[in-house]
Amino acid sequence: MQKSAILAFDLDGTVLNPLDRTVSPRVQEALARAQEKGYATSAATGRSLHMMGDNIAQASWVDLLITCNGACVYDARTRDILLCTPVPREVVYASFEALSNFKPCWVIMFATHTIQDERMLRSWARNESIGDSRTEKSLDVLKQIFPDIEVVDDVLKQIHTDPEDVLKYGASFDTVEECSRAIEHLTKLKIPLEIARLSPESLEFTYAGVSKGAAIKKLCALNGWNIQDCLAFGDSGNDLSMSGQGWDFIAMGNSQPEVLKAADAIAPSIADDGVAVWLHDHIL
Repeated sequence: MQKSAILAFDLDGTVLNPLDRTVSPRVQEALARAQEKGYATSAATGRSLHMMGDNIAQASWVDLLITCNGACVYDARTRDILLCTPVPREVVYASFEALSNFKPCWVIMFATHTIQDERMLRSWARNESIGDSRTEKSLDVLKQIFPDIEVVDDVLKQIHTDPEDVLKYGASFDTVEECSRAIEHLTKLKIPLEIARLSPESLEFTYAGVSKGAAIKKLCALNGWNIQDCLAFGDSGNDLSMSGQGWDFIAMGNSQPEVLKAADAIAPSIADDGVAVWLHDHIL
């Protein structure tokens, strides 16, 4: 069926069970029915393609894959790259230098692999929200959720030698205050970055102008789709770029407070199959 608009959905905290990388049958059925209504269904995630798992990347109810917060977009059927804007190496190096005094933990995403330092894993265990909870996660659980992230001793050295483009990277700080000061410092230096605040203590970086929301707009322009007819679901800071763009942004009931404030509507939580509930109530 010919498509007329995008229906974008974040993964972690929105539709995806992170432990086994599955989506509930109820949500799958709702997204498949949305396809029949003319929507191009699109995962819109901070994950790189290699971190999505076949349950998502090869699912019949997914048409597009917006990865790394919009840095690389694929046709889910053919794996053709539709859009790709990596972060120039000089920009990556400038941000590492700018934040050196903050001593953050780092994670770096390429198309086929992701690297991080051990401190980043421990920071996620302390701060990361996964699914419906914001409780501390053990390192063992996080390694189960992110088995395809390589821990390295020297992240910056690995970037220097890696032949692939950097699509997205992240930094985690010891305190909320340090994270806020880091944003102010980077903004003052005018380093060309798109900054998403994933949690109170962590940031994600893509090249300037690259975001989930920007990717949706570009896809609409490429395909002649009406922006006003699109829908987007999300729950965390890297989903805020999908709000205020001319389409309806629906926050999950388990969303961060700032996401709830930015939403045009609120769906039930991921635990209650909120995406499916909202779709059935409004478009199916």
